[in-house]
Amino acid sequence: MQESRNKGLLIALACYAIWGLLPIFWKLLSAVPSSLVQVHRMIWCFACIAVFCAVQRRDFRTLFHDPRAIRTFLLSGALCTVNWTTYVITVNSGNVVESAIGYYMNPLLSILLGMAMFKERLSTAQVAATVLAALGVAFFTVSYGKVPVMALVLATSFAAYGAVKKRGGYPSVEGMAVESTFTGGLGLAVLFAGLFAPSLWETLTPVTAPSPMAWTDGGLVLLALFVLSGFFTWLPLQLFSEATNRIPLSWVGFCQYLSPTIALLVGVFLFGEPFTLSHAVLFGCLWTGIALIAVEAFARWRKAPETGSRS
Repeated sequence: MQESRNKGLLIALACYAIWGLLPIFWKLLSAVPSSLVQVHRMIWCFACIAVFCAVQRRDFRTLFHDPRAIRTFLLSGALCTVNWTTYVITVNSGNVVESAIGYYMNPLLSILLGMAMFKERLSTAQVAATVLAALGVAFFTVSYGKVPVMALVLATSFAAYGAVKKRGGYPSVEGMAVESTFTGGLGLAVLFAGLFAPSLWETLTPVTAPSPMAWTDGGLVLLALFVLSGFFTWLPLQLFSEATNRIPLSWVGFCQYLSPTIALLVGVFLFGEPFTLSHAVLFGCLWTGIALIAVEAFARWRKAPETGSRS
């Protein structure tokens, strides 16, 4: 049991480290219209999951005969598409720090959704963390002069994605395969349309993105990056599923803050993004709330170390 937990902890740390370092990879595609990046990400992510299911002999086709499963994964696929697209746009428009804000806020929004959708009761630490997050966002909005829209979209879409998947209750790998079938199919349809109307990428790409025509001479290198975009989308999701089967969810919850912390450091020290007093106050509120929840979760785990060892 202990060996399995130790391995699960390493897998979880690897998962969130990959997510935290991904802004570096997305910067390699900064000259490509974000809409085209997203389309290829959807297509190649499905390809990776399909290969994995084939190797593992996991049959996900039966889920297509379940109307509830189809509704669940159409919705989760739509939310996932919104999250992925926003993330790439956020990173490649020079707002890695704001993406970190979003993923620090995400678990706090998940707490609120758990209360609203699953009748979960908030503990004292969770109430305090939620209030602190709201105060931090309010201060940031007033003092920095703008609402962190992209951070809010990232946090909201991923929290809603998790809630939809939780309510669905389907096996993680097979469910991911069905979900990716829908998103990959959408990606193929948009890519096909773009072949006949190249201006589509300019239409779908926000004005904050680099020149949408600077990517056209990429050749095989660009294709390789597109394939890797799918691989790096699938791999941490697969590691996440494996980790949650080995360690308590409280451990997973603690590990998830590694990702935005790495992204914050990458944005500030590697890409030279500003870190102002407004950012410091907001992060201070978020980190304080996170610390309260982590301490509470650890205390509960010490009282019942075997509870929730498998999800």
